[in-house]
Amino acid sequence: MNNNIVLIHGAWLGGWCWDKVITLLQKSGANVSAPDLPGHAKDKTIVSKVTLDSYVERIAELIPRQGPPVVLVGHSMAGLVISTVAEKMPDRVALLIYLAAYILTNGDSIAQVSPSAGDSLVAPNMEFAPDYTTVGIKKAALKDVFCADAEDSDASRVQELSRLEPLGPFNSKLSISHANYGRVPRFYIRTSQDRAVTPSLQEQMLQALPCSPVRARHTSHTPFFSAPQELLKHIIELSRATANAYGQ
Repeated sequence: MNNNIVLIHGAWLGGWCWDKVITLLQKSGANVSAPDLPGHAKDKTIVSKVTLDSYVERIAELIPRQGPPVVLVGHSMAGLVISTVAEKMPDRVALLIYLAAYILTNGDSIAQVSPSAGDSLVAPNMEFAPDYTTVGIKKAALKDVFCADAEDSDASRVQELSRLEPLGPFNSKLSISHANYGRVPRFYIRTSQDRAVTPSLQEQMLQALPCSPVRARHTSHTPFFSAPQELLKHIIELSRATANAYGQ
């Protein structure tokens, strides 16, 4: 298995959402990082100042300049982040794993693609700041939107720790090329009970930018809460296959 794994959270979450998976991966011998993106969880960056570039810089800081390439696991919005990191440093990324994530084609943005998911609960429950620099999700709706199948303790944690989300990255257009991004292997883990990045939207994105293989979990948007053991299995198997290709 590739032992260097970076887990990147999605919108309205933080590195804390990976706690169950971190423990399991560490027991398997992996070197795991799960940072808070700027403006999330305990990070003190002013939320309205956060950009996609600041997300990418945060992840780049965790990727060693020497040693084997890393596996990047991006959840939801972080699909945009891992795609950009792979474009900027393809030789230092062994594998991209998209978990219920936005996998976009060149020139697309989350803001452009997400409205096609008319069955998502995200848009109806958004609460925008007056200046449209940040957006929140109605607290009463967080469980239904993200983690309907999670234990009450996990859902309560989401309600307690969720912060306003910067809108800038949602509007950022992805810039990727076949020469860089195109040579990094990419896998996708689908979530069949997802009410945020819904199955129909996942299918639409995978039709535009295929991945191989595609795995499926019968969970909500947050399998790291409801099915951490199964998620661990996927990450280990996919990482091991890529490590074998690199001769590690």
